[in-house]
Amino acid sequence: MRRSSVTPTIAAALCAAAIIASCSGDGSSSDPIAPTPDGVNAQGESLSGGGWTPDVASVATKNDKVAVCHSGNGKNYTRIEVSVQGARAHLGDPETGKGGHENDFRISELTPCPPPSEPGHLRLCKIAEAGVAVGTNFTFTLVSDNRSKEVTIAAGATPNGNCIDAGEFRIGRLIELREALRSDVHTAAILISPAGALQGTRDLDHGRATIIAGAGTTTVSFANRGPTGTLVICKIGGTGITTGTKFDFTAGGYTKTVEAGPGPEGRCASPLHLAPGEVTVTEALTPGTSVKAVAASPTPKNVSLTGRSASILITRDQESRITFTNTKP
Repeated sequence: MRRSSVTPTIAAALCAAAIIASCSGDGSSSDPIAPTPDGVNAQGESLSGGGWTPDVASVATKNDKVAVCHSGNGKNYTRIEVSVQGARAHLGDPETGKGGHENDFRISELTPCPPPSEPGHLRLCKIAEAGVAVGTNFTFTLVSDNRSKEVTIAAGATPNGNCIDAGEFRIGRLIELREALRSDVHTAAILISPAGALQGTRDLDHGRATIIAGAGTTTVSFANRGPTGTLVICKIGGTGITTGTKFDFTAGGYTKTVEAGPGPEGRCASPLHLAPGEVTVTEALTPGTSVKAVAASPTPKNVSLTGRSASILITRDQESRITFTNTKP
C-alpha cells in the first residue's frame, strides 16, 4: 500500500545526512552505533525489525535514505546510509527479498548495528481456521545461515493458535520458514510481529515467508484453512428498523456485524469461510426488535423466530446465503 504522507518518526528512522555511493572495503565499527529510532507508517504498522519490503521501500523513497548495516563477511559491520536504489543492492528486491548481500540488514530499533551477541528468539504459531481440525500436526523447515532444521507444531484454535519456541537466531540473520504442503489445506495468512521483520513478501501459495531475526522475540503465525464453503449473512430492516442499524450474528464460532438494509435483499456482510456441514446462525438480542422472518438458500432448518436462529447447510466450494428480517413491535 502506498503512503500518502511520512511521519516525523519515519523520517527519523530512514533519513540520514549523506548518501554513500559505494561500499567497497568493508570495515569494522570502532564504536557501537545507537539503533535508528523505530518508524511507524500511516497505518500504524511498526517498521522495526530490519526487513525490506515494498511498504518499507515506499517510505524510504520519500526520504531518499535507508540506514543499512553492511557486512561482507558476517563479522565486521559498518553502518552506511544509501539511496533506495542502493538499498536494493544491499538488501535485495523488496518484492521477493532475494538478492543483495547475505549478511546485510536494515537498521531499526530491534536490529542495531553492529548486532549484539545475544540472539533473538523465534516464536512459531499455528492457527487452525475453518476446515482444519485443532490438534492437526504441521511440519516446518527453518533455514538460516545455510543450515536447516524441522519443527512440528499442532494447530491451535483461533484467534491465537498454538505456539512453540522455534529457536535462537543471531540478530540480523535471515530466517526462511517453509510449511510442508498438505492436500486440501492451504495457507490463508502469515502474520508477523513486529511487521517490520518481514523480508520481501509472503508466499501464501507455497506456505513460505522470510524474516530478519530481531532483538527479543519475533512471532510468526501461520493460519491454515481446509475445504470450505462460504456463508453470507444478510439483514432486511422491516417496519420500524432504520436503515444502517447494526445487528450482530454468530455462526461456526465467528461473529459478524450486519447493517440493516431495505427489502427485498437488504444488506449483506462479507462471506464467512466455514467447514462443510450444517451450521447454526444466531442473531444477538437487540432490545426493541424482533425477528419476523428467516429465508435462506439452501432452505434453512430449525428456524426459531423467538430464538433468533436457524441452521443452514454449508457445501464445499459453494455459497450459502441466509437473510433475517427484523421489525419493531
